[in-house]
This record gives sequence, structure tokens and C-alpha cells, in this order.
Amino acid sequence: PVKTWEPQGVKAVRGHVLFISFPKFCPSSCYDESLRGIACRLARTFDVKCWSLSFRSLSKDILTAAGPSPLVEYLAQVVTALPLGDRFVLVDDSGGFATPLLWKLQSRIAGTMIINFTGWPSSSFTETALAQIFQTKCDEHAETFRKRDVPRLVGNLTEFIVCRRSEVEDIRKVYRAGLEQEEEELFWCFFEWYALHGFHSLHSYWLQCPVLGRSTHSLLPADEAQLLILWPLGCLCTS
Repeated sequence: PVKTWEPQGVKAVRGHVLFISFPKFCPSSCYDESLRGIACRLARTFDVKCWSLSFRSLSKDILTAAGPSPLVEYLAQVVTALPLGDRFVLVDDSGGFATPLLWKLQSRIAGTMIINFTGWPSSSFTETALAQIFQTKCDEHAETFRKRDVPRLVGNLTEFIVCRRSEVEDIRKVYRAGLEQEEEELFWCFFEWYALHGFHSLHSYWLQCPVLGRSTHSLLPADEAQLLILWPLGCLCTS
């Protein structure tokens, strides 16, 4: 399913905004309402139609594939089939795995925003001891989602969020409630998949995109996360 929000009282929309909505390890109840508020305001203010693809747009078959490539190809096919006009704005909140869509669809992208990008180490980094620590942590996260171990996920929350120390306990309560309410099997399957492929596979895939790779390597040290990047179209050229 694809969610949409349209402006009211206009004969024709002025454009389209597509959200790739896969916030990192985030339950639906902690995200959907925020997305709805943002999309409704964009639609009302700029007379645009907003679209959202989430884990609900996937199938379990896609999530059994090795590596991110089949999933990206699937998303590219879905986006191409949507009536988004000649050009549209892409908001990438995928944690990085859907970012290669920028190249596949660049002739149709009028602008893009990448949210909460998780860092971009060089190809040599994956051979270091620190990289092995990251991969071990990813494997642990995957096992935690496979077992639906809510207490452990809540305990690990500060490993993938950035907030004030005074806010941690309140966020933990909301996060726990969201996980306990999450009954959709695809949610748990997707984030198990994401954790498994969230380091070596994703970074090797990103490095196939050399121009953006060079740009982000200078802007995003490997130890930084939760950044907001605005990319003008000039950053999307591949030559």
C-alpha cells in the first residue's frame, strides 16, 4: 500500500513529493503521525500531493534476498509505476539503503532531501577492527528483532538515537509502547533484514556510486549520525 495526502480545494496539484519512509528501527506508532502532520502541511502550503512508501509496501520475498540490490530494484519499479509526473521531490528517510534510487531516477528528481543518514566510511574501513565491532552489533540487532525482544531493543535505544540526556527515559517509554503495539510481521522482518545488511552490504552498495560517495565522505565522518543533508540537483550528476 502507498499512503497519499492531497491539498484541498485545488483543481490540480503543483507537484509531487515522495517519502521513502523507513525510519531506522522506529515503530509505526512513533512515526506515522509525524509523517502525516508533515505531509498534510506540505500539501496545504504548497498545493502538492505527498506519497509515502514504507515497509508495508514490501513483501517477505524481497526481504529474503541477499543484500540490498533486489530491494532497491523493487522500489525503483514501484516508484516508476506511480503517477508522479515528469519530475518530483524525493525525501529519503531509509537510513541509506534506498539512497541509490537517486541515480536510478535522477532524470525525474527535481530535488531531494536525505534524513538521518547513518554515515559513509571508505571501502578500506570495512577491513578494520572497528568495522568488525559494528558488524557484530548489527548481527545482534538482527537477532533481537528476529526474537522480538522488546526489553533488549529498549535497552539498546541510545545506540541509534541522538537526544538530550534528560529526554532518554521519556523516549524509552514511548518506544517501548510502540514496539509492544507493533503487530505487523513485516515490521519485524524488515528491521531484521535492515540490521543484517545495515553495514557491510549497504556500504559496499553505496560505494558503487562514486560521486555521491566522495561528496558524503567529506561531509559525513564515519562516526557521525542523525544528520540532515540537503542535496541540490548538481550533487546528483554522475560524471
